Amino acid sequence: MIPDAMIRELSHQKDEFITPMLMLLIALCVILWCHWVIKKPKKANPPLPPGPWGLPLVGNLFSLESDLHPCLANLSKRYGPIMKIKLGTRVCIVINSASVAKEVFKDHDTIFSNHDISPVAYAGTWSGTDMVFSPYGEHWRMLRKICVRELLSNSQLEALYYHRRREVRNMVIQMYAKGCKSIDIGDYVLTLTFSVMTNILWGGTLEGEEMKHFSAKFPEACEKFTSLLKSPNVSDLFPLLTRFDMQGLVTKMKKVNLWFDENLDFVINRRFEMKHQVEMTDFLQRLMEFKECGDQKVPFTTTHIKALLMFMTDEFKRSEMHCLNLSTSSKFSVPKKCIGRAT
Repeated sequence: MIPDAMIRELSHQKDEFITPMLMLLIALCVILWCHWVIKKPKKANPPLPPGPWGLPLVGNLFSLESDLHPCLANLSKRYGPIMKIKLGTRVCIVINSASVAKEVFKDHDTIFSNHDISPVAYAGTWSGTDMVFSPYGEHWRMLRKICVRELLSNSQLEALYYHRRREVRNMVIQMYAKGCKSIDIGDYVLTLTFSVMTNILWGGTLEGEEMKHFSAKFPEACEKFTSLLKSPNVSDLFPLLTRFDMQGLVTKMKKVNLWFDENLDFVINRRFEMKHQVEMTDFLQRLMEFKECGDQKVPFTTTHIKALLMFMTDEFKRSEMHCLNLSTSSKFSVPKKCIGRAT
């Protein structure tokens, strides 16, 4: 039997030996890690432009004024035409010079064309499949070529001239039938734009009650889509919060996108059923023919068709509002002296 005193002595000596060895091992690991960090080749990242100092986590959010453009103009007087501001955890580069803006948006636009897509836009455009939010590359060039060649070409515009003339004539007849009664120009312009848009995009695919239902819900869906895109989202400033969707904007956008998805699917399926019955020359027919060719380098799917149709409907909506604003402003911007002469 080994005495207890001897066992305690051996254990004490063992502890005295292990502790220095452990400390030595930790020190050696720290030295090796420091040596690796120092010797590690660093990427040659160019320095960022100057800019105002920001608070931790929130950056310059609290130092910016509500009237943003004059605030940025004042900051550029101090930090130069190219400056850096931090919005939350995102670093933003502000350009306040016409010559520099020309360099960015015209001379080197392919370099600066890619940008981060917001979670709301990602949810509303089939994961960024449309032409606005897709990154520059083969996919974007394919979509642009389709829009320019199939929708905006002279031959296509000439082929759709009859549809545009017919819709304008119908609007004039309806307005003339009102006689001396007051009318809402906005409603007529909206109806005209929607009719021209549907004829150009998918012709007479929808008729009767189907067309009435779609035309009644479509402006509301477009308004919700645009409103959600413009809504401030905390996830844009703090990307780590994207998964939580704290404001519920992504959930709302998914519902709007679901409406577009279901209705555009219905239009595409209806057109597929009518394909062998009536010869069409609209945009949807060109897209379906392009999809069936299958000889393009980048796959072109039904999702791309829906994304392009939605993109074009939104562009038509913007052009309608622009034309309406121009027409109303030209009518109401009459000089006072001209009004006096007329009276």
